[in-house]
Amino acid sequence: MIFSQFCSSSSDADSRTLNYHKNKLVYLKLFRDKIQRRLSAVEASILTLEEQIKRDNNSNIPQDET
Repeated sequence: MIFSQFCSSSSDADSRTLNYHKNKLVYLKLFRDKIQRRLSAVEASILTLEEQIKRDNNSNIPQDET
């Protein structure tokens, strides 16, 4: 039958839906990992700047000359 060649069974549709969901999950995990790497870089930059500010503030305090 020509009709059956063009209409998929429910099991084929279920299989396609499952594959779509699996692929979407993989994509979302990759996206999450990318965002986590960027967030880690931002956090490291913040920590470095905070340390530099503390160091600069400590070096600007005049030492008592005795």
